[in-house]
Amino acid sequence: MLNKNIELVSVVIPTYNSSKTIVCAINSVLKQTYQNFEIIVCDDGSTDSTKDLILAINDKRITWLPGEHSGLPAVPRNRGIDQANGEWIAFLDSDDEWLPYKLNVQVNSLKESGRFFSYHDMEVQYWDKYRCYKIEQWSQMSTPHYGMVHNKLLKKNFIVTSSVMVEKRLFWIYGYMSNRYKVSHDWDLWLRMAYANEIDYIGMPMGLLRIHKSDKSVISDTHIRRSESRQVVRKWKDYYRGSEKNYYYKILLYYYIMEIFDALPAVLRNRIRSKWYEQEKYK
Repeated sequence: MLNKNIELVSVVIPTYNSSKTIVCAINSVLKQTYQNFEIIVCDDGSTDSTKDLILAINDKRITWLPGEHSGLPAVPRNRGIDQANGEWIAFLDSDDEWLPYKLNVQVNSLKESGRFFSYHDMEVQYWDKYRCYKIEQWSQMSTPHYGMVHNKLLKKNFIVTSSVMVEKRLFWIYGYMSNRYKVSHDWDLWLRMAYANEIDYIGMPMGLLRIHKSDKSVISDTHIRRSESRQVVRKWKDYYRGSEKNYYYKILLYYYIMEIFDALPAVLRNRIRSKWYEQEKYK
């Protein structure tokens, strides 16, 4: 039974043919020290045993939300947001996991800061078909920022979706994730929310982000990612004026250069990244 005396967190998990990982993802939520949550599993037309695995878990806090296949991650996530009853929305991908203290730390941090949006560091695990062959922290690859982060966020999306917790009413103000993007739907939304709001950051890894070497999804398609990045950046042209306009054009130029980036010598690529991201390691 949900405890009405403390704030409810709605955990939104989009899934598509995730039978190999979805149970581990859900169990990582069920093991949270903060227990006032609901789990909304938003399916995108799975054809494997994902549904059967979910329905076999005996916990009334879990809702199975079926849907036709769209191939767009924003579609199931938006359906989950629509169905959410909580004051807070937390996102978790079906192949990621949380550490047991994640919800408790994040809810309390948001209460203390008075902010409406929070994200945290993640442990990144690189997997081939059989094993995890490399582990590092997300903050080693993407420099985190907090407070008024819009300018930094326009340069690069440094926010992992599975680390985000946001007050539900922000979706009423800034809208949902855009279905026009296959990859950048989350970044586009974070930018809208970050434009006039301070962002909270917790520098503690509180989740596991898995990157699969054999991933053939649209997210691994660099051309689509770079094309969508330019579309997202161009939306902010009219928000930059005066001397800030040069900053905007510099960012847009960078994302055009990215089209030939892989053809450049490794030394030159590293120099560009080092100057642009102010960090030596990148995703």
